[in-house]
Amino acid sequence: MDNVPLRETWAAMEELVRKGLVRNIGVSNFSIEDIRTVQQHSQIPVAVNQFECHPYMQLRELRQFCAEQKIVVTAHTSLGSPGNPWPEFHPPKLMEDKVILQISNKYSKSTANVLCRWAQQRNMIVLPKSITPVRIAENINGLNFDLSEVDLQLIDELDMGPKGRFNHPVTPWLGRGPFPDDVAHFKQWQQFDGLVCAVLTPFNTDDSINFQLIDR
Repeated sequence: MDNVPLRETWAAMEELVRKGLVRNIGVSNFSIEDIRTVQQHSQIPVAVNQFECHPYMQLRELRQFCAEQKIVVTAHTSLGSPGNPWPEFHPPKLMEDKVILQISNKYSKSTANVLCRWAQQRNMIVLPKSITPVRIAENINGLNFDLSEVDLQLIDELDMGPKGRFNHPVTPWLGRGPFPDDVAHFKQWQQFDGLVCAVLTPFNTDDSINFQLIDR
């Protein structure tokens, strides 16, 4: 895989807007620094930034930056990845958190409803993942309530910072591997059958980023 500069990639995406093929363009898993890199050369502004965000990892600084730049925040892993295959590497299950359970009981709502409503009231778009029709309907129809400011603050206090991460995006174009700070976690990820067909792993050579394809 070639390491295409962000400037060139964004310019190609802007061309899609000019041709009328898309209305807006955005990014995913971009930090403040990454967005600023794009902004240095962009003619069309970044419309949205999609990244993991939930009560255990709230990324307030990034969210505030996006708000100031009028970039819509879309939160993925909003429910804390309840089906995550490696609980030993991650925080406890978010949907089983005592505070979330207490608040869900208070409003007679599911924990998923509470998590989604918290994100909405914190000005985020949420993408709860489900393949179960009943849960999909519940996620759509169960958001007709508002969390009180007291309850919002209680949920805010659950933030663990980077340690609250459930999802590890592979973003080689930003010089990142799956688990840059955790070799053991990466090895476990490599060995998980059926998860991926190929793994792109970055390794540094003279401060440049190269990539190695591992066949599965």
